[in-house]
Amino acid sequence: MLFAFSHRYGFRVPNSARAAVAASLACLGALALLVYVAYDVSPLDAADAHALGSLSSLEDTAVGSIASVVAFLADPVPVLVVLAGASWY
Repeated sequence: MLFAFSHRYGFRVPNSARAAVAASLACLGALALLVYVAYDVSPLDAADAHALGSLSSLEDTAVGSIASVVAFLADPVPVLVVLAGASWY
């Protein structure tokens, strides 16, 4: 039997972890491909450096200040502090 009914979840869940393992291996392969393309493909390496230089030049502009706020919201340390504080309630 490939699927079993779960009373806890109210729907069928797989009995084996093959699908999850296959998905994680596919993600690992995609990550390896991304790392290869980012670091070893010369035209994309130059495009990446150009994009970084262009974005760095926006630091003292209005766009840069908005991007700084957005980047701060993605900083994991304040998020973890808020989540830790929220877990006490």
